[in-house]
Amino acid sequence: MIRSKILTRLCALMFCMAQPGVARATEGGQFYGPIGGVDQRAALIPQPGTYGLFQYVHSRSKEYVGPDDKTHPGIPDFKLDFDMPNLSILHVWDRTLWGGNVASILSVSYARSCAAMGAGEVCESSVFDTYVEPLYWGRHLGLKGARPPSSDPATWQLPYGLSVGVGLAFMVPTGSYEVGRITQTSGNALITIPHVDFTYVTGKGTEFSGRISYNISQKNDDAGYKNGDVIGGDFSISQYFGLWQIGPSLTLARQLEDDKSDDPLIAASMLDGNRMTLVQPGLVFTRYFPQKNLVTSLKLVTDLYDENRTKTDYGFVLRVGFKF
Repeated sequence: MIRSKILTRLCALMFCMAQPGVARATEGGQFYGPIGGVDQRAALIPQPGTYGLFQYVHSRSKEYVGPDDKTHPGIPDFKLDFDMPNLSILHVWDRTLWGGNVASILSVSYARSCAAMGAGEVCESSVFDTYVEPLYWGRHLGLKGARPPSSDPATWQLPYGLSVGVGLAFMVPTGSYEVGRITQTSGNALITIPHVDFTYVTGKGTEFSGRISYNISQKNDDAGYKNGDVIGGDFSISQYFGLWQIGPSLTLARQLEDDKSDDPLIAASMLDGNRMTLVQPGLVFTRYFPQKNLVTSLKLVTDLYDENRTKTDYGFVLRVGFKF
């Protein structure tokens, strides 16, 4: 999923004046995780060292939907373009914990979002909220039924078997936020994201990967608004073809609690508690350059089903990973 949580007031000034409840309710529909999402090799931690990942994220939305994936009745004419360069740093510590490896992640971004309602358009460019994961732990648990192409582990080019990971991440509100502004590049609230990951490789390079995460949002005190907790899953099935890895991805998310607002007018305008749902398939192409300690990847996505959020018409994530 393209995770860029985009807070958008999705309306021109007169529309906001006429429909303040709907305008503020669009603070919902949020789902967080690593920028660009999680797909292939979700639970695989590399060798000790420091790694970098540059990403460029783009998405276009032509609709804001309410319940049942239908155009929100209060936001009939809407468009959103979003662009974000991102730099993520992964440091793998030269020590083990409970038989596994330990890593820390810092991810910083710059975002530009342009929202249009009818003929009007408003754009905002700023530093985005920062993704921080102080501790990520992962361990390889053995073959667990996997069938490598050879019985000699010395010949294996892939991490056959089951690997698992556990982490605790935070989305820190470092972006630009201003009450009443049409577009935002920050949620203005701390998000806590515990998650568990797995990667299973078998046969002639068939990989199954996934992450289950839980989003716990603090209150946006400036707006008097709190998003309900969200459970999400990122999954992928891929096949290695030499130095290529190709396969589909799927992101699922469902909000388990109603959003809450201190403003009774805003609270009354919410449809179905403003609970979001997301079903987003994708396709990932990855190419490895082992002699250069380099990897490149292209991820294409589109939303299949949404509730109470912007509906992505299309999006892509371009990645270049390297070792310092």
